[in-house]
Amino acid sequence: MQMKRFTPWLFFFICAMVSSSAAQPDWLKQAWREKDGAKSAAKAVALVLHNSAVVEISSDGAAKTHVRKAFAILKSAGETFGVLSEGVAPFRKVKNLKGWLILPDGSTRMLADKDKVEMSLPGANGKYDDTRVLLARLPEAKAGAIAAFEYDIDESDYTSLFQRFVFQVQEPVRFAQFSVTLPEGWKLNKVEWRTEGIVYEQMGKRHTWTARDLPYQPEEPLVPSWHFLSRRVALTCYNPAGAKAVQFGDWPAVARWCAEMHQPQAALDETVATQVRQLTQDLKTPAEKLQAIAAFVRDEIRYVAVEIDKGRFEPRPAATTLYNRYGDCKDKTTLMRAMLAAVEIPSLPVLANTSYAVNPALPTPFQFNHCIIGIPLTNLPNVTAAPTAGAEGWLFFDPTHPSHELGELPAPLQGNFVLVAETNDAKLHRLPYHAPADYRRRYRAEAVLSADGSLAAEVTVTDFKNWAAESRYERNTTPEEKQIEAWRAVFSPILSSPIISNYQTGAQGDSAWVSFQLKGSRYLIEAGPLKLLKVDFFHPGAPPELTAEPRHHPIWHGPPMQVATEIVWRLPNGLSPEIDTPSLASTCGAANLSSEIVLQGNTLRFISMMQQTGKLLPAEQYAEARQFSRALSAVKGLTVVIK
Repeated sequence: MQMKRFTPWLFFFICAMVSSSAAQPDWLKQAWREKDGAKSAAKAVALVLHNSAVVEISSDGAAKTHVRKAFAILKSAGETFGVLSEGVAPFRKVKNLKGWLILPDGSTRMLADKDKVEMSLPGANGKYDDTRVLLARLPEAKAGAIAAFEYDIDESDYTSLFQRFVFQVQEPVRFAQFSVTLPEGWKLNKVEWRTEGIVYEQMGKRHTWTARDLPYQPEEPLVPSWHFLSRRVALTCYNPAGAKAVQFGDWPAVARWCAEMHQPQAALDETVATQVRQLTQDLKTPAEKLQAIAAFVRDEIRYVAVEIDKGRFEPRPAATTLYNRYGDCKDKTTLMRAMLAAVEIPSLPVLANTSYAVNPALPTPFQFNHCIIGIPLTNLPNVTAAPTAGAEGWLFFDPTHPSHELGELPAPLQGNFVLVAETNDAKLHRLPYHAPADYRRRYRAEAVLSADGSLAAEVTVTDFKNWAAESRYERNTTPEEKQIEAWRAVFSPILSSPIISNYQTGAQGDSAWVSFQLKGSRYLIEAGPLKLLKVDFFHPGAPPELTAEPRHHPIWHGPPMQVATEIVWRLPNGLSPEIDTPSLASTCGAANLSSEIVLQGNTLRFISMMQQTGKLLPAEQYAEARQFSRALSAVKGLTVVIK
């Protein structure tokens, strides 16, 4: 028998294939073998084949975590799963990072050193810290490939006592597991979000959550944030017998930790006292002095956050912040507390969150990302807390928010829990959630329609309370030409070349307003012998349509607000409008709507009121929400036929 020649290229090909296969760890081979058995929705861009984190907490509070991730990239939009992003800091190290890219033909590419980079995060809104991000990118991570990473995380700070794991955001998940092992005698507090079908087990010191075959979570209109919809677990662990270590077994422990760091820095010195004397020398009452100090810290101390080392948690001394004329939220709060102490008004630091809801079942400072000030009203007998800024005898104020006065709280804080750093009777307080009437806007216009279809209108838009606070600040800090340009953008979708003139703004009490003249040509829509008049030109965009059936997620119409619209149209003589629906009303568990249109001679009057409460509707109330959505579309798109 004649043997065929064994060519060198074939030898190298076989060696490469063997090497590629050997480079894959067993867990990744298993995930690859199971990829075809997974169910993924048509709209999914990736499939999470494996996502696990195994955490070991040592007796000194340090944490070591072993992480494994593998993703099947289904579409080009899923190529981002070929990039790993992990935060690193002096107290958090990423080690032993490896990565694999399995191509559709089965060959494997390994993550190279040149594909890793560690970089500082760009400072946003005046924030600078020592947190960095490690980025690792697998080249050629295209649709049809599998991207995988494996690495260790070492945490040495007491942040290691707070652990969290996300099982799913949107893409389908084949397997996900989170495991935490505690030292002997330690305990944990845990909180779970949307973990239906995720199995929890405790075996001795090990706590494990396991998820299998989580289906795709579809994108739907009017949904809350993906942070709210994600399936996740968070926990804190502590040693009940550890009297000296920094740990958080309950909320009083968190409050004491905060108070012990903040109180020395709020000490009153002569520099701060001198500033307070100058600021309040002509003021008589505690309320006047409080108002002046709050305005000074809010307006004269620039927000800049330099959060390096212990500065992540500990504020700078009040005198330092006053000298620098800048500081972050805890610096500004500390300075304000020292200044209030100079006029014998007590106060305390308050931990808050501006991004997501604080869960009362999980005592940890790492649920908070903000610091504000709390003032007990018992020392201010002539001051009454505003409905949206007070709770249980406390007046709360955010000295970092430039648009809100004392007695007002910005919307991201409202309705959330805060922790007052009291050393004795610490507890969470829920801030008031503003009512729709506290965030209110009124549109008014006297509009004249010419025979050629052009529009001329006198427009006034008035905001009240919280909405007024925001618009007042925005107009004070935005050039007038930019404001006019923004209003042109509002009307451009339905009005040809809108012209805005005689632009004026103002504020009085709890309201702020803008007025202007609006002109535009070809506003009427020609439809054969008929002409169509869109009655409401303030709301050209259609709301999201709820058409799908069934509904998967809860429905959220948005935060509490109230919007009133009134437009009086003067029509040319000889035009005959036809009004099919003179009035309309609709309501659901989170919003209500009413509208009316009246014709008297050649005057057409349109009035509407829309109010949303900020409540979340369960998916079971989808039919009700869908009916309301159709009514809202009808009102915003109301068109009158004119012969």
